[in-house]
Amino acid sequence: MARRHSADGVELNVTAMLDMAFQLLAFFILTFKPGPLEPAVSLHIPPARPVAPSTGADLGVIDMATFQPAGIDTLRIGLFSASGSLDRMTINGFPAETFDGLRNTMRRILADPASPVRQVVVQASEGLRYDEVMKVIGICSEEKLPKTGEHVRLSLVATADGSEAR
Repeated sequence: MARRHSADGVELNVTAMLDMAFQLLAFFILTFKPGPLEPAVSLHIPPARPVAPSTGADLGVIDMATFQPAGIDTLRIGLFSASGSLDRMTINGFPAETFDGLRNTMRRILADPASPVRQVVVQASEGLRYDEVMKVIGICSEEKLPKTGEHVRLSLVATADGSEAR
């Protein structure tokens, strides 16, 4: 087969250009590192030990302005749902009416340097919508421990029947 030359007699070496193109393609494919699709949430599983139960029913009427956890290092937040939407919310067994109320109670408890709280366990009903759980996780991730300045450790527990896990 006869070679064709351009009109001015210059011949292009296509082999070298293809070789360089494939080397560049291989370089970019091998060095590409995509970012995470969703932001990562650091979760810590609580230690295998019993948590002291505390409910508002057996303690009578409690003033939430002076409420402090009773000597345990775990703050329990309960999210209860029968239909997928958030029906009620509790903090250590006491009702929290709104997300702002939950945030204010957590800030008050964690602002005390003598507070023993080091971790938060969120107990959510299995059928609860994801966005409701993420609102509470967002509130918990904003808070820091007064002694160390670290974020509180956060654990999630799913309850099947909407009752509080013990």
